[in-house]
Amino acid sequence: MSPRLQIWCLDCTAPPTDAEAVCWSHLSAVEKECALRYRQVADRRRYIFGHGMARLLASQLSGRRPDNLVLAVEERGKPFWRNVDCPFSISHSGAWVFLAIGGHAPLGVDIQAEQDRTDADGIAEFALSPEEQAALAACSLDLRRRLFFTLWVLREAALKATGQGVFDLSRTVSALPVPPCDQWCQAPSLGTTGIWLRILDAPDGYQAALAVLNPDEQPAHPEMKTWADARKLLVLACNDAHLAE
Repeated sequence: MSPRLQIWCLDCTAPPTDAEAVCWSHLSAVEKECALRYRQVADRRRYIFGHGMARLLASQLSGRRPDNLVLAVEERGKPFWRNVDCPFSISHSGAWVFLAIGGHAPLGVDIQAEQDRTDADGIAEFALSPEEQAALAACSLDLRRRLFFTLWVLREAALKATGQGVFDLSRTVSALPVPPCDQWCQAPSLGTTGIWLRILDAPDGYQAALAVLNPDEQPAHPEMKTWADARKLLVLACNDAHLAE
């Protein structure tokens, strides 16, 4: 039986005590090197929390020690564990990291802050389909901006699930119709069979979406998790790190 699909919503401004140190201690040498390349502290912390929690959760779900998990990257940049079957996807924006993990099918998650300075119309012209652009044009200015970010996170989540690059998703395909919040909807118009999309609950001022590439059946409802659900995991990981010293 595959592990239950989980969505971890992690506020990087309010982590539990020692969460950053615990996550850091379980990163691989390559991951630590990647984290240190970020010049901004906020960017570095998002990377540490996202990858550290992905490693700890994959360890919990697979039964392997965190330091025995081998992280690899597909040709187009999609990360995966080489030695365990535990799909995951990480996205971050502003103060938040969203981590999707579990199940048995490729995942893609995306979160975006609704930034006022974003040129929604300009980006839509070269990134969205004519159908999506027409839907935006029919909206009021406020609704247009919100719909733009909805379409954007749906498309980004689908790209991550399929392992495609941002420009591989043709402007001839569409994320419409937008699925109702917290319900699965197939997306045949995205050009790949078996993509299931879902709008996720997100903090105020953000939008988030999940995509699962599963042509055989509708995915199960994901469990939504926060830092409060990670306390026991972090304590065990902290003890494990001390024993390894």
